[in-house]
Amino acid sequence: MRIDHKNRGVYCDPAVVKHYAGCSALQPAERNIFDQIASELVDACLLDIGVGGGRTTIHLAPRVKRYIGLDYSAPMIAAASARFAARGYEFVVGDARALPLPDGELDVVVFSHNGIDYVDHEDRLVVLAEVRRTLRQGGLFVFSTHNLERDDLHFEAGPREGLFHRLVHARTRARLREHNPDREQLRSQPHAILNDGVFDFRAATYHIRRGAQLEQLASAGFERVQTFSGRTGEELSVDQGTPADPWLYFLCRRS
Repeated sequence: MRIDHKNRGVYCDPAVVKHYAGCSALQPAERNIFDQIASELVDACLLDIGVGGGRTTIHLAPRVKRYIGLDYSAPMIAAASARFAARGYEFVVGDARALPLPDGELDVVVFSHNGIDYVDHEDRLVVLAEVRRTLRQGGLFVFSTHNLERDDLHFEAGPREGLFHRLVHARTRARLREHNPDREQLRSQPHAILNDGVFDFRAATYHIRRGAQLEQLASAGFERVQTFSGRTGEELSVDQGTPADPWLYFLCRRS
């Protein structure tokens, strides 16, 4: 089974849909990025990919000229549409690999909460190409992705973790080691599909190193890339490491 088919089944699960329909909080990096681009949002046509139950809709839709929420899970779109029925926002069932929009239609594309990580490598590159196609020149792309350099990646206790938490998480870490390659296999890879235990070990998740992600963006036609910590939300310098971050956020522009 292709990982996108497996993952789509998870995101159509009624319990998962119910969970996301109740989410509304922004992550620290999202707050930082949305504040940075606030002036460009005012007149923007914005596409919110992987909108789920509308977590980011609350924060983005009132700030833009036209808001479109898209998800490949029909139950997620039904939940978001019901949640904002009185607001008149656009919600569309669609696939990021074949965006139902003309070339250069968009000013801003957001693909948050690591949504790009639930397809395989080849499809990820297709997603990046589709985002670029639908953005105007200089348009903004905001997304997050799982960090292959995270210090708990190999499903061992972190250096700051106490004995109590080591014991509590021991069984889960044992399951994680069963479902994934060992650390030596991953050490030299720029990206990998892993099972990180989410949704009771039902999902397959793409992880990537920061440098490899920057290379992907450059090859896809994006420039002026900024990277943000998924843990604190702060912008990271070019040479700053990322071992504490389970995921990273990127802000870039279509060249």
